Amino acid sequence: MILNSFSSELYKEKDTVIIYLVNGTTIRREIDPDFTEGGHGYIYPNYIAENEIWIDIIQDEEDLYSSIEHEIHERINMKFNELEYDKAHDEALIWEQKVRHGLCIGFLGEEFELNKDFNKRIKEFSNVCKNIKNFNV
Repeated sequence: MILNSFSSELYKEKDTVIIYLVNGTTIRREIDPDFTEGGHGYIYPNYIAENEIWIDIIQDEEDLYSSIEHEIHERINMKFNELEYDKAHDEALIWEQKVRHGLCIGFLGEEFELNKDFNKRIKEFSNVCKNIKNFNV
């Protein structure tokens, strides 16, 4: 399921990223036991495309939003600033905390709200994605 498509024009280059909600339990069982909360093609190039971010749906709303912000920030730093994963991850944690505590507006903006419709889509998606063959990625 595509949750959102994020597009920015940072660093004078347009960058469009598709954000997928995935069943992390299935990913860990079928593809990678180390997959947690989320990832992108710069961390997991063997199974996530360069323009994708995967977010584990097994999180509460606030953590889902924070995970998305974290993965976007981390990916930008790895792609455009050519940071190694550890440095990009550390900076993404700082960014995530600022967004989580309302100290800045995240990449998704104020208009991105997790609401009842979002919860309904997550529940529907959870029921559909019982195994990896159901993923449309």
